[in-house]
Amino acid sequence: MKHIGCLVLAATTFLGLEAATVTASQTQSLEPAVRNADLHRLGATSDLMRDFASLSDRIDEAAWVGYEVPMVPGNRCMCCGNHGWRGVCHLEGNEGYIHTDDDEIRVSQNMLILYRLQQGRVQKVRTFSGDCELDAGGKSVYWWSEVDPGQSLSLLAKQVEVSKSTKPAERAVQAIALHADPQADPLLESFATDDRREDVAEKAIFWMGAVRGRAGFESLLRVEKRIKDAELREQITFALYLSSAPEATTELIRMARHDESRDTRGKALFWLGQKAGKRAAEAIKGAIENDPDLDIKKKAVFALSQLPADEGVPLLIDVARTHRQIEVRKKAMFWLGHSEDARAVDFFEEILLKN
Repeated sequence: MKHIGCLVLAATTFLGLEAATVTASQTQSLEPAVRNADLHRLGATSDLMRDFASLSDRIDEAAWVGYEVPMVPGNRCMCCGNHGWRGVCHLEGNEGYIHTDDDEIRVSQNMLILYRLQQGRVQKVRTFSGDCELDAGGKSVYWWSEVDPGQSLSLLAKQVEVSKSTKPAERAVQAIALHADPQADPLLESFATDDRREDVAEKAIFWMGAVRGRAGFESLLRVEKRIKDAELREQITFALYLSSAPEATTELIRMARHDESRDTRGKALFWLGQKAGKRAAEAIKGAIENDPDLDIKKKAVFALSQLPADEGVPLLIDVARTHRQIEVRKKAMFWLGHSEDARAVDFFEEILLKN
């Protein structure tokens, strides 16, 4: 499927707004590639919060309002489709995306943010790569040609605050995290430590690790010191696993060894098990030997089974041979039996022939 490029916005003032039905022949540059829509072109806004509120008051029928801002670096595609191809994203329908780091797929470094408005209220928040093609399902689309990213962050933060529904709030958090603006980091940190909205806190923690790089990692360190809730601490271990910061593994190891909660230690071990590398293996071995909780030892054995075979299988065999607790040895044998590795077969043959 050939992708239609972005359209150029013909600038008009907010007060002099005009409607036009968009067709492929109108393809130019600063507005979204949108079909099946009445596109209302808006000029630049100097006060997004004010202009958004004014527009919301004027719209009774369901409509979409949007703009484009720079997105965090990375070859990130947020278009609809699957298996490497991109199709039309239906604003009124399926919310599926491709998220890919495939270098062969060219993606925009900008992000489209759209709000579904009806009777003065935001019902949905959606984000797309800047070059995605959209279908508005016959609805009106109001599009600002120029929006300051800081004002966009303030508007999204307001949506998180006022939304009573989980999904719009979570999507607003995602949109904040994807902004290529350092002001996004303290916002995410404030959401993560707000104990009034655990659903929002979980998403903020996730996006800190997933897309915010060094700044997100440093936010996670501060958040980890403040949060006591067990489920949120487990989410922190996942965010550290996702983080691109090299020190994230060190912090994950620290939580696996020393966190007060055995559930958090177990979750940290699980994510260490998904990481290759000598340091992760050593931390997992340390938990098998030194953690006082038998369940944590068993989780650490499972974590060994998640390492690459050349790392994990020899360590599992060693645990099965030598560990002082029979329950731990049995667990190592269980995961060796699932490894389909020839070395495991040799080990079992050795054990059985001894008997």
